[in-house]
Amino acid sequence: MTEFATKPVMLKDPSLRVNYTFGQVLGVDEFLQEQLHHVEHGRLHHRLLHGYGTVWGLKVEPKSNATPRLHVTPGVAINPLGQEIRVVSDMCADLNSWLAAHQSEVESLMTSPPGTLRLSLVLYYRECKTHPVPIRGEPCQSSEAAVAPSRISSGFELKLCLDEPSPALSPPAEPSGCAPCQAEEDLVRAFGDLLQELEITDSASALFITEQELRTLVLALGCTDEPASPPVAPITARAIHPDEAHAMFDVAFRTWVTDVRPRVIVRDAPGPCEPMRDDAVLLAHIELDVVQDPETSAFAVSGSPRIDETDRPYLLHSRLLQEWLGRTGCWIGRSTVPAPPPFEPPVIPPFLPTPELPIPTPALPIPARPELPIPTPALPIPAPPVLQPQPALPVHRAALTREAAETAPAAARDGSTYAVVAAGRFSVSSGPAGAGAVVADGPTFNGLAASQVAGRARSELLLTFDGYSAPAQGDDVAYLVSGQLEAGTTAGSVCFNAYAATGIRISVRAADSARLRAGYAFSVEVRRITGPR
Repeated sequence: MTEFATKPVMLKDPSLRVNYTFGQVLGVDEFLQEQLHHVEHGRLHHRLLHGYGTVWGLKVEPKSNATPRLHVTPGVAINPLGQEIRVVSDMCADLNSWLAAHQSEVESLMTSPPGTLRLSLVLYYRECKTHPVPIRGEPCQSSEAAVAPSRISSGFELKLCLDEPSPALSPPAEPSGCAPCQAEEDLVRAFGDLLQELEITDSASALFITEQELRTLVLALGCTDEPASPPVAPITARAIHPDEAHAMFDVAFRTWVTDVRPRVIVRDAPGPCEPMRDDAVLLAHIELDVVQDPETSAFAVSGSPRIDETDRPYLLHSRLLQEWLGRTGCWIGRSTVPAPPPFEPPVIPPFLPTPELPIPTPALPIPARPELPIPTPALPIPAPPVLQPQPALPVHRAALTREAAETAPAAARDGSTYAVVAAGRFSVSSGPAGAGAVVADGPTFNGLAASQVAGRARSELLLTFDGYSAPAQGDDVAYLVSGQLEAGTTAGSVCFNAYAATGIRISVRAADSARLRAGYAFSVEVRRITGPR
């Protein structure tokens, strides 16, 4: 029997659109090209002008009835390819069923349960061909081949996957390695941190940064090349004079647009310093306390899942940005420029009445006439205009300095308290893989200790101290964690991740997104707030 093959569809260019002319024969390729042109231009607009992330909805909540579950509300997101993803109804996932379906992979990661399993909940764009209709058939063609779908439905897929790939399995497990890398999202946040470090001031003692130094700092956020030889001294200047603020921020933004962002924009073919193509949107990280049945060896979730949405990318719509800028003003970085003096209304003297002047009467050879009184009308004296006082400039909470925060009273009128409960300085010792144990490198307060979390990235640490208790939902207790990287790099950040049963999990990273290495040192302080909501 002779086999018939259809003509292969050629790869189409999204920049082309069909030029319709009278008498032109139109086929499937022309209609596909027209669709591709408009669809890809819409996605390009989403991706390059707005970015990617959650637009609205898609809230992740734990639910515990008969079995622990995850609940995702309806919403819309844009993925890194610019595709619009709509979730039109509530979605639920049974966590114990997921553990049973991926038993072998969980066993490879948890050799001795009970333990903690960290997952990622990600959202994908999917297409489904629907509405089959009969088509013109070929000779010797089956009835199934004489039917083709007439519509393409835009859909979605929600996945639970492991944050870190499991050891090699045969066959490979599906959920391993599906968590998005979010290279551009991390870079955008690092650029925002750099802008926040800049200080607009006219102080004579300030260390002002030059345009070339600012450009170097922005370039260092992207893909780094080999280290310079000899090593370049770190740039510590962060001050900008008010007269040069516009030009300096113009340099920073132009360098970001022309040099840094092109290195991480998702493309069809990844090149140097570019990530692999990724179409997933991260919704949340999930932490599960997992136990194993000694008789059936089945895994099960103990307690309620812990939701961490810190790394979720999201997009704010233009109307909200307009309202925010209109109320707070467009400001970047910190400003120490003194405010203008208060407006003093000028003193306007009252109008004076016109004085009565004598009218001389010359001596003329004419009969005398009686002197008639010349009336002098009383001119009205208008009251001075009432000038309205100028409203005071808004004081933003973001302008609260560190000194003001540290001198705040320990107890407020409403009964709330604010106190330091732990502090210390730590360093990373040498190890076989580059970074070893985290040890105290100076005095510590209240028994503060830092240790790496088993099975996690080297940048994630667990802080423990005397008197700690994990805040439960509804408690009137919260902890604030602050710190800084002191050695091994020019800048860095200490970020809160989540509450654990025995302590607080944090991430310590350098400004170039480098993980902890031997020789790094950092200091950290933990404060506790208690009081009514």
